[in-house]
Order: sequence, then structure tokens, then C-alpha cells
Amino acid sequence: MTVIFGEGVDKLFLDLPNRVQTQALEMFRLIVSFPRMFPVRRRGTGKGYRFFTAGRFVFFYSVSSEQIRIITILPGGMRRT
Repeated sequence: MTVIFGEGVDKLFLDLPNRVQTQALEMFRLIVSFPRMFPVRRRGTGKGYRFFTAGRFVFFYSVSSEQIRIITILPGGMRRT
């Protein structure tokens, strides 16, 4: 299983602080082994996609049989409901 970036997401990733990039790379290693370990967003922004946080950024991704696609990276934490 491989991790790929959606269109333009690679530039967003490279613009992140080094600390956040390092945290995200650790999460990528985890989701390669356990792609469905993070929850699916049920409503609002990113509905239907899985997500995780690194620093103050939220990474949305989808899982297929052969790849994990990072859909987008958004600034800010998620609201707890």
C-alpha cells in the first residue's frame, strides 16, 4: 500500500512547518499498516473521508485496495461535539 497526495496537496505539505511534516510522516507510516485506524468524518468539512491531526493541521484521506490518497490538509483543530 502506498500513500499519494491529491492534486496540489504535495505543495501544501512542503509548506508546513518541519515539526508538522515529521508528525504527519509518522502517521503515514501508521496508516500504511492500519489504513482504517482513524475515524470517518460523518458531517461537515471532509464528510466521508478519514482524518488525523498533526500539529494544528487536519489531514483528510481516502483508502482504496492499493493506495491511501491524502485529499487535503486544513489548518486548525477539529471542534469536539
